[in-house]
Amino acid sequence: MFAISVRSEIDPVLPTGMAPQSDALFAPPGFEITSHIFGNNHSQAYWANDLQMWQRTQYEPMFNSQIGIKRGGDLKNGRGISYFLEFTTGPEYYGQFFKREEARIGLGAKFDIN
Repeated sequence: MFAISVRSEIDPVLPTGMAPQSDALFAPPGFEITSHIFGNNHSQAYWANDLQMWQRTQYEPMFNSQIGIKRGGDLKNGRGISYFLEFTTGPEYYGQFFKREEARIGLGAKFDIN
């Protein structure tokens, strides 16, 4: 069994013609699919995707997909360590070369200590 959640970080909507105050787009869309907690209540699989658009790349869309497993003592409280594989494609994020396209694959760990 899986649960699906749709997420978006919404900045305040500005009148037409005004530049946003932050670097992020107003409402970048995304979704996350999570499994039920398994492994004696210590593990949960997830797959998250989102579209990112930044002022520094002139709002050219960048796609990001992450699949991983979250591990922790009690995942219901939100704390744990996620080990993941991530794929990103779109305009080069850093530096003056944002007109170039790039694709990256990476391994990582994320600590949720809220």
